[in-house]
Amino acid sequence: MKLINKFLSAAFVMPLLLCSAQAGTLTGDNINITHNILLGSWMYPYWDMGTAVAPSSIYTYQSGVYTAQVSPNSIEFSFSCWGCTWSEFSGFNGPVVTNLTRPAFLDVTIDPSTNYSGFNASRLSFTGDQIFVNLANLSINGYIKLNITASDALGGGPSSVPEPGTIGAAAAGLAGLALALRRRQAQ
Repeated sequence: MKLINKFLSAAFVMPLLLCSAQAGTLTGDNINITHNILLGSWMYPYWDMGTAVAPSSIYTYQSGVYTAQVSPNSIEFSFSCWGCTWSEFSGFNGPVVTNLTRPAFLDVTIDPSTNYSGFNASRLSFTGDQIFVNLANLSINGYIKLNITASDALGGGPSSVPEPGTIGAAAAGLAGLALALRRRQAQ
């Protein structure tokens, strides 16, 4: 009987452990992107680019001068205003990405494909639910890709989908449970 109880416990706990070890994505999360300006020590929203569900959420500012796309594990910004600088817009600081669904951002890094002159790690910061990109005084021209490590499904978000191995482990656990119960009833 003790062996059956241990087996049943393992059958229920193993799929949960496998699921919690998965890396999450932003899929299904509501993502908002806003332009912000810095006035003194206060940051204010200047232009709300909108909120959409990830992935493939495309945001556009001023007829394509600035676009952003959110993928399951990255956010891409493209800027195309040759000869313009952010210093022309008094107090402009940069875009803020907010996850309205849950605190999901565990790590944010700059992808090597980024070619935005002057943009580096000192201009990037984040919290669990916001990413801050500081573009003050830089030219408005280039491409930025940020790689995102998101929290897993047990972090409370709808974004992580169990992998086939997890589903298989759960099925094997339930099959083992059925077999154990059948043997117990036969005794």
